[in-house]
Amino acid sequence: MDDADNQIVPTVDTDSRPANWLQPSGEPAIPVTPPPNNPRPAPRYSPGVGIALVVGLAGPVLACALSALLISLPRAANQEELPLIVSIFLAVGGLGLPLAWHAWQRMRGRARAAWQTHGWWLAASGALIVLMMVCGQLSISLDWLPTLVLAPLQPLIFIAAAAVVLTFTAGGWNGLSRLRAWGHLISGAWLSISLSFVAEVLAIGVVGLVILIALAVIVPDQVMEFAQTYHSVEDLDLNTVIGWALQPWVIVLAFVLGSIVVPMIEELIKPIGVVLLIGRRPAPMAAFVGGMMGGLGFAVTETLGNLVTIADPWLVLIMARMGTLVMHSLTAGLVGWGWGQLAARRPWRWVGAYAGAVAIHGLWNGLAVATVFIGLYFQRTPQLNTALAAILGLVMMICLFTLLLLAAACVAGLGLMGYWLRRDGGRQTADDPPSALATASTLQ
Repeated sequence: MDDADNQIVPTVDTDSRPANWLQPSGEPAIPVTPPPNNPRPAPRYSPGVGIALVVGLAGPVLACALSALLISLPRAANQEELPLIVSIFLAVGGLGLPLAWHAWQRMRGRARAAWQTHGWWLAASGALIVLMMVCGQLSISLDWLPTLVLAPLQPLIFIAAAAVVLTFTAGGWNGLSRLRAWGHLISGAWLSISLSFVAEVLAIGVVGLVILIALAVIVPDQVMEFAQTYHSVEDLDLNTVIGWALQPWVIVLAFVLGSIVVPMIEELIKPIGVVLLIGRRPAPMAAFVGGMMGGLGFAVTETLGNLVTIADPWLVLIMARMGTLVMHSLTAGLVGWGWGQLAARRPWRWVGAYAGAVAIHGLWNGLAVATVFIGLYFQRTPQLNTALAAILGLVMMICLFTLLLLAAACVAGLGLMGYWLRRDGGRQTADDPPSALATASTLQ
């Protein structure tokens, strides 16, 4: 069934009324034609379906080409991370295969358009995650398996985690077609991550240029000395980098960028599938799930890009990125819902949803930044006095514990939002957008 099947079609109970119930007594009866029982099915082909097929196939093709190019480089044989990097390329590019498959099935008229989650996803994906994490950590600690065998574990773990989040949030809701659902996921995994990266690089570049100019004006001698001493990145030693990083102005700048600038950019871009189709007035549940799936795709790609080595503390890093995946899902879902409310001419709800998402994301990043700087300070000055070491250690533990609580709160928020929206009319309407291969989804 397609989304049109979710429309409520009024029926006329002709058996309970006289044959001439539309006319006064004694006049000829007007025949009553009941509305059709089967609404118009979705067309097999539309421009959006064709673009979804092409884009879905282009992803794995490009991933294979980049992997082959990377392997062929002269220095590739000496890179221990090569299998992991190749597996990341293939995993992210391979996300397009289900999109292409469902587009092809739609064009053949054989698509099972109704998408919904199943309860067994939770048990199966959860068990798979635990099994892979245990096997991966044991293999790293005891050197059981080579990196080539461990490399596929990380993509599988986070794809399974995305399935858990999706099932927990959406339940059995079937308001999106499978083609549209995968389109939302791909829009986050490919388009949102690319646009966010470009926007963040530009923002950080502008800030860095302003700071460099300010330093050249305020302390020109130190800038010249630094430029003469360090001609390239290879000249910088770790202690020098950490020393510069622990400057008060650098710490403040890191908090501003991490807790304000980056969240503001990413929360605008992550639910791009909902943004580009706002004119179709998405139903609340469709807008929330569409944004959440964009956030899932964004988080999977970002996470795999950050985990470019397999070494201790691998398990800790995996669990930390699990929390990030949940956080990105909730915040993107909130903003997606907000865009739907904006389409319904409720702009203040969009403002509240966006502000709430930025606040959650900013708090998460701020806690992470604080933890990193405390760790750098311990590394820079290992001979701390007992009192200061105890205070910093306590602050770090509070940050880590708060991150754990925030991750649990995000999980609860996803479940509550999904339940609330399903209960209060989450069924898709005729005006709901076909959600989301961002440039392609005008699917009906």
